[in-house]
Amino acid sequence: MLNEKQIKIIRQFVSDTYFDVERLIKYLQLHDMVGIEVFKYVAREVFETDTKYKTVLPVSFIDGNLGTCFEPQTVDTFVRRIPLIFYFKGIPTVIDKDGKEQQLWQSLEITEVVYCIGHEPGCGFHNHRAAPLTLEDAFQKLEFLYYKKGYSLEEIYSYTKSDQWSSFNDSYADWFDYIDMCIELGWDDYMPKAFYYRYNLAREKLGKNPIIFYIQEFDPEAWKEKGQDAVEYYQRKGNHLYLYGMFPVDESGNPVLKWIGVEINDADSVTTDFLESGDCFSHIDIKLKPQTVIRALVYAEHDEVGNPIMEGGMIWLQVYAGPQTMTFNYKIMKERRKALGYTQKQVAEAIQTNVRTYQKWENGETTPDGYYLLRLLNWLDIHDVTQVIKYESRNH
Repeated sequence: MLNEKQIKIIRQFVSDTYFDVERLIKYLQLHDMVGIEVFKYVAREVFETDTKYKTVLPVSFIDGNLGTCFEPQTVDTFVRRIPLIFYFKGIPTVIDKDGKEQQLWQSLEITEVVYCIGHEPGCGFHNHRAAPLTLEDAFQKLEFLYYKKGYSLEEIYSYTKSDQWSSFNDSYADWFDYIDMCIELGWDDYMPKAFYYRYNLAREKLGKNPIIFYIQEFDPEAWKEKGQDAVEYYQRKGNHLYLYGMFPVDESGNPVLKWIGVEINDADSVTTDFLESGDCFSHIDIKLKPQTVIRALVYAEHDEVGNPIMEGGMIWLQVYAGPQTMTFNYKIMKERRKALGYTQKQVAEAIQTNVRTYQKWENGETTPDGYYLLRLLNWLDIHDVTQVIKYESRNH
């Protein structure tokens, strides 16, 4: 049986516009346990079409993520969580093509938390957490912030919508993980201005590896249209090379280079700048030297030699090497000559040089000049000049 305080909570936090409050009260009066079916039972209208919704009840409350992870709970527990479950802000509207105002679907804020539920660690973007976020853990963190620490619902649900979170996956899961670390470390800064800076500091304090943020492509559409081979992970202007990505910034807004997935060997200078674009994206500006080598951590579908990566993953790719690091890959000549069934004499005659000169090239004693290199590429059917280039071994 509900008490007066519980009924007051229901009336205060459940919108009668979209939910039948009296029906909800009656349901809770008649049950000891509350299951997922209560949401559909009290919703006034689930949806009309794919583009026009009339309730705050999202599909995930019926047969999506919430439906598979919402465990039956006592009435007391459910009522205590009602402010957190039923909170949503605003009722957005748009003007349709006929000039009429149409109401859009406004999801309950809790659904953004639900989207972070259950992603297994150890793969993709979730490999820094030891365990997936559960709905029960999420509720406990929300209750901790709301009831114990006194944060408002507005503060709680707006925090992960700030610029620093844009495009990050599983923001709530990382935030709740950070709260656990704060409790362990005795920190009370549960909503830091520079979240991932504090998150990585906490991980390091506790002996955990920090998140290393990957380099993103400059033209995301190229990936969709042309595949990974068309992706460019840098832009070059003269002797400056720029890498791009969403990187952690400190309290002053400066990207933290040590947590960015880039290895730079022998550059003239390396600077970072925080782009005031509202998306927390940053540039790394690398002033090149002839011997500079740069490797980057990128999200890819296959590795450097073409092997597929299951469901995509993070790999290190060499994105740049200066001219002084490049040497002639003479071994490719012998490989291609034998594959095509030529003798050394036949190749030498085809490109109009003497056999001894060709033998020196094939043995790595000398290097062909540009004129003869072009002839070799043609006759040995080597389509990509990078196949005859190798890079000096360097420690990164």
